[in-house]
Order: sequence, then C-alpha cells, then structure tokens
Amino acid sequence: MVQLAKESLSRRSVLLGAAAIAAGALAEAAPSLRPGRMPPAAVPRDPFLSKYASDQQARHVAEERMAALLNAQGPRPPDMEYYLRGVPADLLTTSPPGLTKPVWDPSVLNTFVSMGPQDRPMVALTIDDGAAALDETLKVIRDEGAGATFFLTGKYLDRRKDFLQQALETPGIEIANHTWNHSDLSSLGDDRIREELTRFETMLADTVHGASSAPFMRPPGGAKSERVVQVAAGLGYRTILWTISGDAGTLAPGQLVEHYLRQIDRRTEVVDGQVSYRGAWGSIILMHFRPGTCSVLPDIIREIRARGMQPVSLSKLYEDGRT
Repeated sequence: MVQLAKESLSRRSVLLGAAAIAAGALAEAAPSLRPGRMPPAAVPRDPFLSKYASDQQARHVAEERMAALLNAQGPRPPDMEYYLRGVPADLLTTSPPGLTKPVWDPSVLNTFVSMGPQDRPMVALTIDDGAAALDETLKVIRDEGAGATFFLTGKYLDRRKDFLQQALETPGIEIANHTWNHSDLSSLGDDRIREELTRFETMLADTVHGASSAPFMRPPGGAKSERVVQVAAGLGYRTILWTISGDAGTLAPGQLVEHYLRQIDRRTEVVDGQVSYRGAWGSIILMHFRPGTCSVLPDIIREIRARGMQPVSLSKLYEDGRT
C-alpha cells in the first residue's frame, strides 16, 4: 500500500488523490500519447476528496488506487512518471497487492470483536508475540499460501527488525499491534496505554518506511476494559480478541492439532444430512510464535482447508466494508 510520512494528512491526500486520478486518466489516454508529445499541461480536477466522509477515508482510497497502479502487472502507461512528479519519491512504497486494510469510523473502532463476519468460508489466522520461531512460522505461511495477521510485541522485535520487512513483503501477511512490553493494558493509565501502542507503531514505521499496524490491536492476555478499547480507538485501533485458542499451555504438538480442530468442529451442524462448518466461518484463531505451534501449523492449515475454509488475514476477513 502506498504509505505516507511527514506531511499533513490533508496535504498527503491531495497529492496522492491527484496522482492516482491522473495516473488513471493517463491509462485511458495512453493510446493517444506519442514519443515527443508533451502530456497535458494540467490534470482536470476531480471531486475526489469531497466524495468521502473523512480525510482519512479519502486518503485511504487514494492510496489503494495508487498501489493498484504501482503493483499492476506489465508495463506502466507511457510517461506515467510525469504524473507522479508531484509526489515525492520517498513517499511511495508498495506492499503485496490484494491486502487492503479496513477503514472504520470511530463508532466501529470503539467496539471489540472476538468473532469476525460469518458470511464467507474464511477464518482469520492470528499469531502473537514474536519471541521465537519467527522465520520458521513465516516460511510455513508462505509455503502454504495462507494469509495471517501477526500481532507483534515491540520488545521481541527490537533485535529482529529485519523480520518486519520480510513479513510485509509476503503476500497475505500483515502486522498488527500487540504493545511494546506485553503489558496488562487494563492495569495501566491512559497515557501508559498510549505509550505501549505508539512506541510499537513508531518502531514499525521507522523500520519499514510508512508502515502501520493500524487498525488492529490485541491487548496481551486479552486484558481489555472499556477504557482500553476507547484509548486504542482514539489512536485508530480496534481491539481484537479471539474465537479459538489453545497453544498457551503445555500441550504436545500432536495434541495441539486435535485441540484446535475440536474447537472448530464444535461449531458444525448437520444440514440436509451434510456436515456444515458454517458456524465456524469468521472465527478468529489465536496462536503464538512458538516452535511447537510452528511444527504443526501446516497440518492445522490443511485441516482448515479440508473443512472448506480458507485461513486469511484480518484485513481479508473484514474487506469490502465489513465490520
């Protein structure tokens, strides 16, 4: 996704909105352009910003238009760089196509969730912390072609900042906020909660230019309160809990597979003589970066698929305006 830094939101929205619209117009006009002919002197003004309820939403749509163009297969339209000249080059980075983060208004951010939308055969795979088995877990997700949301803790990544870039370069993977110190947020004051979240966000943005962990935050241990939810919402985060968990104890790897699948199968029902897993659609599955979990993760992913569901990221689960 095109990401932004240093300028005001409104300034960035205008730049990216104009650039995205201009590039789209250029794609349509490309056949008429010939070498040596100057592009149009000015880009017609589009009522881009006025279409959206907030500057944040307009910025998000502009970013996605631009990301689609920058990630498009094949050659770019002729002289596309001409139309991008108003956008500083250091503001433009791309992420794997196909992963669009939801844009929620404050009324949605001020709610927490433990179950996602149940209208499609998908479950969200979420993996927490990051103290161990980072590379191995990422490799499994990549090799299996699955999606996942990594809720990472800052103190564990301070010496593995390279992992942040690797994760964000992997299709279907996103990074979310699991605080800096893995503190019990419900026991902290408002300023300390903000510090826990913003410190992680700052580290991520400084490491991977313009990257963001918003809009997903998971309080360590699931320790939430109305105040935690509200403070997080004020920073642009929605509090995400889980539907299914199981690797926080001492279960052996083989038992882990059975434990997770048992929770999924508990949600099945028989419809017209056929077993239906519709009751498990939208489940948010909690795991951790641990060697034992990583060793059975391929089996869990395959069993989820055998039940007719796809393991995806939270952004995929909530795409297209779902709340």
